[in-house]
Amino acid sequence: MCGIICLFSNSESETEQHLSEILQIFENTIKRRGPNSYNVKYAATNKYCMLFAASVLWLQGKTPTEQPLEDKESVFIYNGDIFSGIPEQVRDKLGDTIPLLGLIKASENVCFALSRVAGPYAFIYLDKSRKKLYFGRDLYGRRSLLIGKNGNRFVICSAAKRRKGFEFMEVPSIGTFCWNLITGDLMVIPWQYRNKNFETKLEDLKGFLKQDLSVEGVLPPEESAIQTEIDSNNTTVLHIVEGLDTDLAFHKLLNIDKWLNNINKLEILLQKSIKARVSGIPNSCSNCLNKNVHCKHAKIGILYSGGVDCSVLAILLDKCIDSESPIDLMNVAFDESNQYNAPDRLTGLQGLNELRQICPERKWNFLTINVPQEELNLMRKECIADLIYPLTSILDDSLGCALWFAARGKQDDFTSTCRVNKINSLLTKNIEVV
Repeated sequence: MCGIICLFSNSESETEQHLSEILQIFENTIKRRGPNSYNVKYAATNKYCMLFAASVLWLQGKTPTEQPLEDKESVFIYNGDIFSGIPEQVRDKLGDTIPLLGLIKASENVCFALSRVAGPYAFIYLDKSRKKLYFGRDLYGRRSLLIGKNGNRFVICSAAKRRKGFEFMEVPSIGTFCWNLITGDLMVIPWQYRNKNFETKLEDLKGFLKQDLSVEGVLPPEESAIQTEIDSNNTTVLHIVEGLDTDLAFHKLLNIDKWLNNINKLEILLQKSIKARVSGIPNSCSNCLNKNVHCKHAKIGILYSGGVDCSVLAILLDKCIDSESPIDLMNVAFDESNQYNAPDRLTGLQGLNELRQICPERKWNFLTINVPQEELNLMRKECIADLIYPLTSILDDSLGCALWFAARGKQDDFTSTCRVNKINSLLTKNIEVV
């Protein structure tokens, strides 16, 4: 994932130097999200002085695309992945950022251009000629984006620093936002499938920014937002297996043609989804990146607890990538007093044995990531607390810490070579890690 940030102020006394000083508050957090490049651009329009910065994690295309992208007409920063809506051969060659900007500029309507692509994203786009600032997240809010304020200064960013003068809230994933830099008005073009809490989220943002926010037009649904009909017979089928032990229940279910057909369809959809996410990844691991070689080191890793979801993910991933490439399984344990024999460690080892039986040709690197209490407390204070939103529950904290240490990929005597730690999205919600 990439790190993106836009700082701006409507104060006439604001200068680039002032914004640069503010950027230093967030700079390290933004840089940590993308090791392949980091750049800063300035823009001014009417009474607004603006700063854009982005760090890039290179995951698509033959070469990394440096951000922000800027020309006479626009400034564009983007954190996301495109899985459809742009020809695969174009995406494999150029990545996703340049084609997406081209799609936006070729369209009279930024919002409709975005609706033509499927995948998770957060973006910030300045239309210099129309003097409008667009920003937002995809329908499901799969990439983090926060908005903060401090007096006349505003910041839109993928990660923030707490207790640094700015107040923050999450940009609601209810549509695409547009800030008119001439009038100062803010509007949202909502998705066709409105969040059931649309009005509440809208009022929360109005109250936070202390300004009105108009609703105009309706965006068409993303391709990925097409809803699947639920088979009304599923409830009836479940009554057939009620009270049976697991083996017998599955035996009965798999002998029901309609149920088996649904399972096969689900497998095809999951396989297609995983393939779309990994097919464009460059052939070099993090250690061999500058050598420009097709190496045989692990490039993709999974946060692995040994549970059903991550085990299914591992088996399907095995079918999508080169059989000679290892897959790293990141297993995190915090229970220092019990020699790190936490439940997830025990089930992880059991799952590893099953993976080796099911996929014997694959090399599975099982990383035992043991986190001492002292290190946990330090990293939580210095890094992790700034990367989790909302941080309002023990579950937020525990999942955030597990994801962060898994993504770091460091075992005592081994560090993962992955360029992507493929985190199980069923667990993460809106938590992102760097």
